[in-house]
Amino acid sequence: MCAYRMPRDLDIAHSRSRCGRCGFTIAWYDNIPLVSCALLMAKCRKCASPFSWSHLVVEFLVGCMAVAFFSAYGLTFFSFYYFFVACSLLLLSLIDLEFKIIPDELSIGGLVIGLTVALLFHVAHYPWTVDFFQSVLGASLGGGAFWFVGWAYEKITGKEGMGFGDVKLLAMMGAHVGPQGVLVIIFISSLIGSVSGLVLMAGQKIKSRTPIPFGPFLCIAFAMVAFGKNYIMKLCKICIPFLV
Repeated sequence: MCAYRMPRDLDIAHSRSRCGRCGFTIAWYDNIPLVSCALLMAKCRKCASPFSWSHLVVEFLVGCMAVAFFSAYGLTFFSFYYFFVACSLLLLSLIDLEFKIIPDELSIGGLVIGLTVALLFHVAHYPWTVDFFQSVLGASLGGGAFWFVGWAYEKITGKEGMGFGDVKLLAMMGAHVGPQGVLVIIFISSLIGSVSGLVLMAGQKIKSRTPIPFGPFLCIAFAMVAFGKNYIMKLCKICIPFLV
């Protein structure tokens, strides 16, 4: 719902879900995650207009993330917080894929939340993934690095090569993982993006200058670093020791 309404500037808090074709208001029993979509075969109950099966996929992914985080951390602040961050990553990836934009509510909002949480746990002397100073440094390095790359590319080629939304997104990620994690995110996302671009070009899905949303690659890399930090850092220590 958020992925559909946010980029279209539609209300996400009060308006009921409706069929995009006939305008029929969807009842609560037709809006149960996974169950309703499967029972109705992803169609409107009134006009039988088909809905996208992406609803079912997204609902399944969100459910899996909830199970994973609550199984790992129990009913704690961290399980709720990590689940919130993961849902934000999924949301902005869906929006970036369709509209090639990254809403400030997610990037800047996540940056403020990341810095605030790091500060609160730093003051409370609670073991957090990064302390407040590392959080600030990570945000500055992440945003600054991507801004410089985009600025240099535009100066050299005369064309925009990196959207400012990606700059703000990486700053948000830096606030959560610190400077070391940001460097690894840049490396992994660039690697995944390059391989994906080559595969798409080989299959003649895109041309060499076709713009590709980079947000989803950043989100994949961030999830790998933030939620699989120990394994990723061990691998990076072997492959790219100058980053760790």
